[in-house]
Amino acid sequence: MKNKSYKKFEDCIPVRGYFRSVIMDITRKNYHFIPNVLCDAISAGKLIDENIPQEYLDYLLENEFVFECTEEELVYYPPLNNKWDYPAHITNTVIEIDKHLYINKECLEQLLDLGCKHFVFIFKNSLVLEWLDKVSKLFDETQALTIEIYYKYSKKIKNEMLEEIMKQNPRISYILLYEAPHDEIITPTNIRGNIVYYSKPVCYDECSVNPQSLIVNMSLYTESLHFNTFYNRKLCIDKQGNIKNYLTQRKSFGNFFSDNIEKVIRKKSFKNIWKVKKDLIDVCIECEFRYMCVDSRFPKLRSKGSYYHTKECAYNPYICKWKNEEGYISVSECGTFYRETGFVPDTEKIEAINKQLWGEEASE
Repeated sequence: MKNKSYKKFEDCIPVRGYFRSVIMDITRKNYHFIPNVLCDAISAGKLIDENIPQEYLDYLLENEFVFECTEEELVYYPPLNNKWDYPAHITNTVIEIDKHLYINKECLEQLLDLGCKHFVFIFKNSLVLEWLDKVSKLFDETQALTIEIYYKYSKKIKNEMLEEIMKQNPRISYILLYEAPHDEIITPTNIRGNIVYYSKPVCYDECSVNPQSLIVNMSLYTESLHFNTFYNRKLCIDKQGNIKNYLTQRKSFGNFFSDNIEKVIRKKSFKNIWKVKKDLIDVCIECEFRYMCVDSRFPKLRSKGSYYHTKECAYNPYICKWKNEEGYISVSECGTFYRETGFVPDTEKIEAINKQLWGEEASE
């Protein structure tokens, strides 16, 4: 009897991690954990019922990750188009504002001409509330879509004042008051955005990833195959007017007061970071979440061409644990970091930890 053949749906994407894998279900915008052995079988292409355990096959069929077909029918199912592009030279801009730098219409028009539609403003001091209102009103009758505002907490700022500004400026997606005495999210009635009280300072090079921040969609997946999903087509202007990839970066590529922004972003040196995708970065390359993750940590370049992060992620892919979960240990405890050669996993130690955490699953 001839064996049955099965074809994977192209929008169901297996991603192999160090200890386990996931299937990203792009259309349904979710993901499912699977063992690495199943990921390897799916990634190999056509499945045949004699080379895969029945329980795995039943699981794939039940969740509609694969379908039965004949050899002749395979030509009717072309591979997924993994290209990515976006009709803008810059997609999002972060601007620090204090007494030295205040965005004006000329600067905004340059950014809008580059296609930028998403803006983040970080007020470094407890500036007068009128400044916030003036900044947001600059966007009237523009094609900007969202505005995020980070504002240093002050007892003088009341929710009612912020709600009124948000009501008058519907592009504001949220206002975050950092260094607040407590953490709280307020969703005003009949207003698009949220007011967020955040007890910590604004810090862009800390790991920003958590289980709730993972995103499964076609745009992010295809972008992550080619680019760094946090820094790609991002522009930052610090409070001195310096144009950078991120605000705390020492290197400046130009200055808002003296340089044309379009000329600055054309520099190859400015765009180098855009192409540092997860598949080029230590540890990230072995993480099953790498194509659904938007991580603000800045990757550092080694002399041999690979990249690493100086700060650890909140997720350890070697033991499949998030920080603060029971059994979590850091990535650095699972091996050895070498600045030049990269992270070297201690495979025996990791295997022992996983058997303790996961039992027989660790040997699959």
